[in-house]
Amino acid sequence: MASPSSNSDAVFRLSPRIELFPLLHGSGDVAQEVRDRLTDRRFDCLAVPLPPSFELPLEEAVVDLPRISVIVQQEQGTEQGPRVNYVPVDPCQAVIMGIRVAIGEGIYRAYIDRDTTTFEPLPFVSPDAYALKQLPYAAFAAAILPTLAPPGEGTQQQARVAWMAFQLHQLEMEFERILCLCHFADWPWIRQAYRRRADYQEPDMNVSRPERYLVDPASLYFALGELPFLTELYERRRASVHSDRHLSIDGIKELLLETRTRWQTAHDEEGHSVPTWVTPQLLQLYLQYVRNHALLDRRLTPDLYTLVLAAKQMAGDDFAIRLLDTAKTYSYQNIEHSHLPRLSAGLGQLALPDHQVVQATNRLQGAPVTWRSLSLRPRPARRTSRRWSYLWNPNRQCSWPPEDTKIESFHTHVREQAKAIIGADLAKSEKFTTSMKDGLDIRESLRHWHQRRPSGQPKRLELYVKEIPPARGNVDTV
Repeated sequence: MASPSSNSDAVFRLSPRIELFPLLHGSGDVAQEVRDRLTDRRFDCLAVPLPPSFELPLEEAVVDLPRISVIVQQEQGTEQGPRVNYVPVDPCQAVIMGIRVAIGEGIYRAYIDRDTTTFEPLPFVSPDAYALKQLPYAAFAAAILPTLAPPGEGTQQQARVAWMAFQLHQLEMEFERILCLCHFADWPWIRQAYRRRADYQEPDMNVSRPERYLVDPASLYFALGELPFLTELYERRRASVHSDRHLSIDGIKELLLETRTRWQTAHDEEGHSVPTWVTPQLLQLYLQYVRNHALLDRRLTPDLYTLVLAAKQMAGDDFAIRLLDTAKTYSYQNIEHSHLPRLSAGLGQLALPDHQVVQATNRLQGAPVTWRSLSLRPRPARRTSRRWSYLWNPNRQCSWPPEDTKIESFHTHVREQAKAIIGADLAKSEKFTTSMKDGLDIRESLRHWHQRRPSGQPKRLELYVKEIPPARGNVDTV
């Protein structure tokens, strides 16, 4: 009987010398699968689904990790303006992880994708890769297989698939154990083109030379597949040789704890009282809310919008803003003293060093990202508060925060007293037996003072206790 590992390997086996391993871009969980596959098995060649023109600048950027770069290639201009395609050198990208491990292990890298003057992205909606924590990768891939549509006749995807299949035929004549990485959308069709020996087209020769740029730290969120804070945690675990197997969820918990620490420190530095309402119980309820919200979005892990929205609703705008800032931090991106040019990334756009904003296509695009609006009101800085206090004119303003605080405190006291008076009419008195209820009722005890025990028995005063039910309704100003 065949072992389970051999059965799972048969799903990816293309030939006796080639394993075809499908990927989801922009996922740290899939990157871990690629790393484990390269380190647990012996390969002498890694086939990368990128054109050969990207090889030199890309591998230079991979060696420079954890500093984040993008490799940009100019395309032919369109009516909408100049266009580029780019490869983000992201540690959580499965392709980048494969190249990084192959460089460290001395495995030959072959870039087998077809060079094109214009890259056409493939719209692809995939399941959440967090399912790999409880599901074998072969079962995960087999579940996606029925949803994959074949490439259209004469499309760029068909030409790229045929060219990569041809490159694999050439590589297996030189190497004995080849691991080929490819996107899930191309996986079954590369296998089909390989077995049918499909006709291929020569790559375009007049493609521009890709260039390397560093990414501005403020825009790293748009260049990375995972949150910048989680990407930094992956790099820290890599440097300290600690396990990062469950970091996609444990990293969110670390994000919350770091946010709360920075939030409390900021209040302490500004001289305000340190807030204490973000308790472990509130964080537990927060995580439950985030989980439920992610499931409503048909995901297993939350995105940044869900995290910030839940923080706003459960801890306030100030905590939500601090969470947003913490999630976008990446301390390894030190680019101040680098000679390399830098750019800013956006959603489908890049701002080049010459201040030209161009339309950009990510060759390693992960889950679809869209703009979503969320209203957050930041707390004014100390300098702004001081300026407001200096500009305050008592003859013009009808509100002053210290006075407002006292007035509101007085109103609160009046409301509490009014509710107590309303409840006092509903009080009941009874003879003390076992419980003091809501306290001793002195008036009722003295009223029954004459009803003491008859003569011949010890004279004792009967005590009465009162029970005040909670007041119904509410008291407020009109």
